[in-house]
Amino acid sequence: MDVVTPPSVVPAVETRGSANHRRAPRSKVFLLTEVVIDAVTARAHVLDVSTTGSKVHTATDPQCGSEASVRLNGEPKAGKVVWVNAGRFGLEFATELAPDQMAAIVRA
Repeated sequence: MDVVTPPSVVPAVETRGSANHRRAPRSKVFLLTEVVIDAVTARAHVLDVSTTGSKVHTATDPQCGSEASVRLNGEPKAGKVVWVNAGRFGLEFATELAPDQMAAIVRA
């Protein structure tokens, strides 16, 4: 059976040294949620998600290395801030999302 990649999925990039290095394919989403960074809760939008992390937009710029948690489908998902750029940051999840969790988030 052939696997069809939806147009909203960006494939993993395996080029070392690239600013766009990815370990897993990501899906573009636009989810209004909240994020907790260093025990402070803020409104946020998740802009893309993969099994290993997400891109989050918020009015608060966290520090790289900060512990953070984003609410996905009503459940908190903990991780670490790995990059920050103009109101957006990358959150690397502490544990990967299961395929069914990932599918539910993309459908939301």
